Amino acid sequence: MSLESILGVDQPVEVTLWPEGLSGEGLEFVFQTVVRECAGHKFRVDLPPKPDKTFWQLAVPGVIAGVVVPGTSKPLVLYPVIDTLWRDEEYERGMWFRLESNRQAREQRREYVRVEIALPIAVEFGSATSPQKIPATTLDLSGGGVKFNSAQQFTANREIVILAQFETEKPALRLKAEVVYSRENPPVKGKSTSYTTASRFKRLNQAEENAIMHECFKHELGLAE
Repeated sequence: MSLESILGVDQPVEVTLWPEGLSGEGLEFVFQTVVRECAGHKFRVDLPPKPDKTFWQLAVPGVIAGVVVPGTSKPLVLYPVIDTLWRDEEYERGMWFRLESNRQAREQRREYVRVEIALPIAVEFGSATSPQKIPATTLDLSGGGVKFNSAQQFTANREIVILAQFETEKPALRLKAEVVYSRENPPVKGKSTSYTTASRFKRLNQAEENAIMHECFKHELGLAE
């Protein structure tokens, strides 16, 4: 699939910038923008309307960025490298990204951007009037769903709610999901019985999708704590 078939002129995208080679800094800059030009393995977007100090600190040529291309049932995720950007009197020329080989250049459908990640979460289930909640730990996470380990086994197709807090300064997300399968783990001496449950998300809004993808980006690129 060519770059031109993915990104057309005036195509809206969401760009996420992180520090190069840093982990645990909690620093990122996210902005909505528009593709203005494609040439070979490069594409140009508008700079944010009011870039602040964080943007200029992170917008460094050679650094990998995350670019989400919405507008389809399964939006695409790109990992381009910042190529060139202009400022001051040439500000309107925007910034160029380039797609390289292997990991940095690959495109993936959001549903399949899956990373192995261990995060503490809670799982809510039961009736609306008397819900139950148990602790759990994620095994992997993607824009399509989450696999987790817990002391509770669930029946297939059961509706649950995943309570996840990716950033301490923000409220926990309430992510509606449906159980795909739930299996007992091999016994471990001295430990209680546990179960691995795979679930798929249901009816995520754009803010929820973005939060999940940002978390996947950070862990896949080694930028998480």
